[in-house]
Amino acid sequence: MARYDIEKVTCPSCGKVFPVKVYDRIDVKRDPKLKKKVIHGTMFAEHCPHCGEKIRMVYDAMYADPTYRITIALAATDEFYKQAVKEMEKENALRSAKDDIVRDYLNQATLRIVRDDMKLAEKVLIFDNDLDDRVIELLRLVHLTSQQATNPEVTDMLFNIGQTKDGHTQMCFLPMIGRDIVNTPIVLSNLNYSRTADKYYHALEEYKESELEVNRAWAEKFFAAIDARTAAEDNTEPV
Repeated sequence: MARYDIEKVTCPSCGKVFPVKVYDRIDVKRDPKLKKKVIHGTMFAEHCPHCGEKIRMVYDAMYADPTYRITIALAATDEFYKQAVKEMEKENALRSAKDDIVRDYLNQATLRIVRDDMKLAEKVLIFDNDLDDRVIELLRLVHLTSQQATNPEVTDMLFNIGQTKDGHTQMCFLPMIGRDIVNTPIVLSNLNYSRTADKYYHALEEYKESELEVNRAWAEKFFAAIDARTAAEDNTEPV
């Protein structure tokens, strides 16, 4: 179930103290409204009841969606990060268990680690729309590289799903500098997503790099591995 403690927070603006809920486990099956709070960015934000100041509070927490067998560790501290890696690697090792029931259950589970609340919101949004976060990361890196070629100040791109004027859902990337969204959204079509998923389907299945952290670094390693394999195949072709 969703577990939390009540902690006292001092407002940095007015200096007054007020209580807030701090979750160590966010179980969205037991408390479905928490999923919306994570996606909308309000899970880790509080407003001071005295002056209205918005306070961002990011802390260690485990997000769990038992219905879809999704577990995401939000590791705000290095200590929790190391602990999450250890526990999830231990669980991953059981994917080759001899027991068919255990093996099948774990092979359908998704384990991820993120380091901030915006990345958690992204992962939840991606999985909630039945998308592959690995494909999203590959597409993000391609578009980010293109954006940085014309605007080096862009540091990242936030994945989002919105609605068009005619009511259809639309995937997009939002260019960012730090935590601020800049420029106009970059539309990501369903066709582009599907083509990328199809193009790298076999490579993703064969790729042995850990998938606990599917992020920019993971995508860079993936593309480097593809380039290395292509180069090796070219060198072995008969003259």
